[in-house]
Amino acid sequence: MRIITQEEKHALMPKRGKTSYLRLQIENLNPGEILQVDRADCPGKRGPYYIVVRLNNGKRKYVLSKITKGTGWIIERIT
Repeated sequence: MRIITQEEKHALMPKRGKTSYLRLQIENLNPGEILQVDRADCPGKRGPYYIVVRLNNGKRKYVLSKITKGTGWIIERIT
């Protein structure tokens, strides 16, 4: 047993759960901003649909649209 500093404490504590770069970009949108997401930018098979649905359960609201050629999505923050 030993006494540790605040820096050592933060190094030993578990980190917050994993989050994707795409989710961070969507969360950082300001109202009225639009984000274009290419298919190559989207991790996994599902696309950003599930991220947007989960974020819409909070106070912020987003609109997700597919690009006509199927090459990606457009995400707009409403509130």
